[in-house]
Amino acid sequence: IPAEPLFRSGIYIPTEIMPYTIVSYIHENLPENSIENIKKSSSGSFFVELNNGLKLMFSKTGGFIKVVDED
Repeated sequence: IPAEPLFRSGIYIPTEIMPYTIVSYIHENLPENSIENIKKSSSGSFFVELNNGLKLMFSKTGGFIKVVDED
């Protein structure tokens, strides 16, 4: 697991911006995927889009909440 979250483009994201638990979750559960986009809501939740199009919601502390269904 990289020391910092890694976007597919090779850009590292400091863990001060996004909890490392999010990276750990993706690495352990979706190892073939990489982060395409991260958004933080006003409530502190994180929305992470992966290179396969999957969108995940995490709590402000980085706990997985759910897969976001945009239909």
